[in-house]
Amino acid sequence: MQAPASLRSAGIAALLPVAAAIGVSVPLDGGGAALAGWTVAGGALVVAVGQVAGLGAPPQPVTSAVAWRHAVVAAVAVGGATLLTTEREVGHGYWLVLTLAVVLRPVRDETVAGARDRAAGTILGIAAAVAVVLLLPPAAAVALAVACVVVANAWALVGNLRRQALFTTPAVVLMSSSGVASAALGLAAERLVLTLLGALLAAAAAVVLARWDGAAETAGAAGPAEGDGRAAVARLAARVAAGLSRRWPGRIALHTAASLRRVELFDRSMAIAAQFFTSVFPILIVAASWAGERASQRVAQELNAPAVAGAVAGSLSEPSSASFGILGSLIVLVSATSLSRTLTRSLAVVWQLPRPRSRIGSVWRWLSALTALALSLVATGRLRSLVDGLPPSEVWSVLAVAAADAGIALFVSWVLLEGKVRGRLLLPGALLYGAAMVAVRPASASYFSYLLSERGATYGSIGVAFIYLAWLYLVALCFLTALTVGQTIATDEGGLGRLIRGERR
Repeated sequence: MQAPASLRSAGIAALLPVAAAIGVSVPLDGGGAALAGWTVAGGALVVAVGQVAGLGAPPQPVTSAVAWRHAVVAAVAVGGATLLTTEREVGHGYWLVLTLAVVLRPVRDETVAGARDRAAGTILGIAAAVAVVLLLPPAAAVALAVACVVVANAWALVGNLRRQALFTTPAVVLMSSSGVASAALGLAAERLVLTLLGALLAAAAAVVLARWDGAAETAGAAGPAEGDGRAAVARLAARVAAGLSRRWPGRIALHTAASLRRVELFDRSMAIAAQFFTSVFPILIVAASWAGERASQRVAQELNAPAVAGAVAGSLSEPSSASFGILGSLIVLVSATSLSRTLTRSLAVVWQLPRPRSRIGSVWRWLSALTALALSLVATGRLRSLVDGLPPSEVWSVLAVAAADAGIALFVSWVLLEGKVRGRLLLPGALLYGAAMVAVRPASASYFSYLLSERGATYGSIGVAFIYLAWLYLVALCFLTALTVGQTIATDEGGLGRLIRGERR
């Protein structure tokens, strides 16, 4: 809000951060809503009085870029001061925030002048407050404080910061101490220290702001004139991106973020999860119905997908209820190839290949990928049971399952891309997927199993289906993310990317 307000007049919304600082420092009966209401009412009253009396400083608008840079620096400085005073439990820490917010202006010279006026006015005001509490009774001191409030608001309306501080300071000290000398002296010392510290911080922030303005002017000298706030943010983002691109981690992070946006990660993950649910699972049921009851029970026991065990194991255990003829099996198999086609399109987008066309010659690739995915659901549990006896069993179990996941990801990517991408380039993404599933499998096994039993008891098969879809969506999300990161690493121009591609310097 501060930047748009500064476009009309610099500093018009300077006190907005102070309201937040008071809200976290002072306990209020009505909470944030009461603070916001009283802030708006008080501001409206001051503005109305100024309009009626014909008072007010002339507007001082600034350019959009200057306004946005000032808003960023002010937000960091005021936010840091608020956090510091709150964590240190400074009783009147918002006095420091108030000085910092009021003094810090978009232009350095104005900030320096404001810091000088604020400090001088506060020192004189402290001296006046001490003299009042020592010479006058408490009732007279409080009455004088009320008069100081009126005069301070008048000087605020005309923009005279020194005289505003001169009358605001005794008003605050006298009213907070109720005119009692012992309390007033302590408050005066605290007000003086926090105000001077806030003025120093404002001056330091002004130096940062001036250097930023100078850098922006130097950069803009060779290009178009200074643009709006969005252009300033864009230039800042470009400089940050350029700095990150000089290092491998930053370069990989930036390119991965751009690639994930291009891939449309969430939409494609949901499409893959839905196709998996309607393709691979029916294939398992068809295979179990043709294999006989004993084989169906064995498949049901070794099926280790978190949401499948309770929902579909019963169907696999009863082949008579899921019998398929030859025609029905072919229909299920042909329909299931939609998953392979969806995966092919997603992989083509990841590797920036032309949109693949459906050809008769690709059918065997679709069926191979389907078979591998279906077997992976059943074989994972079997593989885990084979290595359980090897010490240390937990380590071998994790490594075996991770290797199986990576192998499936590598094979599916290679067979569906028809060799257009070399296997060594696909390997980083496959390894990342296997590593990701090391963390996903234990978490999903416990959490999704709990959800499965709970939602299954509440909503029946519909609840089970939704939980299973959620698990598949998570797996598809990990799959596409890992392959996208792997593609970024394999195509990077750094040393690791050249090593993966087999290129020499």
